[in-house]
Amino acid sequence: MRSGNSKIDLYINEVFAPEDSHLRSIRMALKQSGLEGIHISPYEGKLLQFLMKISQAKKVIELGTLYGYSTLWMARALPANGKIVSIEKNSKNHHAASEFLSHTESFSKIQLVKGDAKQILSEHHEFYDFIFIDADKASYPFYLDWAETHIKKGGLIVADNTLLFGHLVGQPREIQVTEDQIVAMKAFNTRLASPQKFCSILIPTYEGLTVAQVI
Repeated sequence: MRSGNSKIDLYINEVFAPEDSHLRSIRMALKQSGLEGIHISPYEGKLLQFLMKISQAKKVIELGTLYGYSTLWMARALPANGKIVSIEKNSKNHHAASEFLSHTESFSKIQLVKGDAKQILSEHHEFYDFIFIDADKASYPFYLDWAETHIKKGGLIVADNTLLFGHLVGQPREIQVTEDQIVAMKAFNTRLASPQKFCSILIPTYEGLTVAQVI
């Protein structure tokens, strides 16, 4: 599990974001696959739930499913008539997510879509209350272009990894990034920081979580 301060994170996870067997099994599978540092932490999953609850989100789209860990956290925050669409390009990840999530009580609220998010979004014209971006970092500006025209007024656009593994603040970690990714993420955050369009903040989680409400 990614962690900037393990003792603090462990305390928050234990008190505010305990995992059940479904969440734990997904996280352990990610660890065994060497993907532990990529997915969100338990407390970040609880933070997504909190943001969905206070914004009364009923219709959610997620860009980047991985094994469905964040998908399940968000699905559990939906009302009975809620829906989450989650897009994943990688076939192995999509299959793993299907296997894990199909055994959960929230699966009826989840629509898993396999394919390239940029291609799918180009032909996808539904509107959403909550958009969670956690996919190809260089494509964040494209995802924001789409999100701005498909988010309902008052809805939330939330994006993970917006500190780009420390590269945006001069504290790069072991994950290498390209110059295109750095330029893209800087542009993404700058656009969401616009007070004319959004009420926004970058929450200093270990990877950075930018949250913006459409004004």
